[in-house]
Amino acid sequence: MIQFIIVIDTDKYAGNFERQMGSYITAQEEEYHGQPWADLGKEGISPELFDYFDSKLNYVSIDNEHYHTFVHIAPNPDWVNNGNGKEVRKDSKSARLFKKQYPAYRSVAIYVSEKPTREMFEEIKKRAEQFTKLSNLKEEFVDQDINIDGFRVLKEENIKTLVELD
Repeated sequence: MIQFIIVIDTDKYAGNFERQMGSYITAQEEEYHGQPWADLGKEGISPELFDYFDSKLNYVSIDNEHYHTFVHIAPNPDWVNNGNGKEVRKDSKSARLFKKQYPAYRSVAIYVSEKPTREMFEEIKKRAEQFTKLSNLKEEFVDQDINIDGFRVLKEENIKTLVELD
């Protein structure tokens, strides 16, 4: 199976807002907390991008959870965690002092079955930036500004190979 993962890297822990951001960007309802954000996201989304997400989202089970979702948190490769919750940029002096480095989950991942076009990806980036500027973010759950560090599209392949038995 091949799937693509649209990743929005941020400077904040994404577990506080990934479902809301994913619902807003895709204009699709995520199982928990998504409906008002999906409704808000329907304003201004192009018909092409709406149809893409409506037909191409992959609902995946993350960490053996009991529900399936198309959006989840992901590690931001530019940040590290010391294992006790302290997160810093990977290239900082503080990071070099960590005895061991762990992933810092500051990214939002949206799972789809087909790679977006360049035009769609540009619109996704614009919608992510719009989300960070919504006034009701602070009212609902985020007490600090969210800044976008970057965007990526990953291709994930599960490969099965026939093996010969001895």
